[in-house]
Amino acid sequence: MLVERVLDGDAEALARLRTECDAYLRLTLLARGASETEADDLLADLWGDCVPGGDAGQNPLTRYNGRILARTWLAHAATNRFLDYKRRQTRQRQFLTGQLKQAPPTSEATGTRTSSLTEDTVVILLRESVDHAFRNCPADTQLMLRLFHGHQITQRQLARMWHWHPSKICRALEEGREQLESEIRKKIKETDPWLELSWEDVVELCGNC
Repeated sequence: MLVERVLDGDAEALARLRTECDAYLRLTLLARGASETEADDLLADLWGDCVPGGDAGQNPLTRYNGRILARTWLAHAATNRFLDYKRRQTRQRQFLTGQLKQAPPTSEATGTRTSSLTEDTVVILLRESVDHAFRNCPADTQLMLRLFHGHQITQRQLARMWHWHPSKICRALEEGREQLESEIRKKIKETDPWLELSWEDVVELCGNC
């Protein structure tokens, strides 16, 4: 069975399963009300979680019993993730909006305005900025970054999955990281122009998200 081969760590089987099911899953999410970028982001996350060796609780294939088609099972999993995402997004926006309604205070010493966000709110802002960055990142790039950084899939293994030369994978990963950094910085600045964070601060805080 194809799913069993995926769970055994067969990267080519995962690539084949994705090829067979991805379009169907995408149409299912769009029919449920997801935008195209939301569908791409959710599917990149789902396929990343299907890689063996990660958190088994997040891998939808570990609970697959073979009684229905794999694509139907994955469609249920993708739909549940979409609904959870929308609920979480609503809660985060409500909380962040409440914080941002407070006018930034003025520094008595300099007369300049500074950010009024608490550390917890900054973490929420970063989480939203990361979500925004991934939604604006091509689906293939999202999946590649998640596999490489989140699941320790090597560049050589990625090259076999994408049928690319390893040097092209290396360039794609670097360009993907640069795009994410640019989008995250842009979103943070749009939301709170007075918040000053170095990229090292962003990386450290994202680790606590």
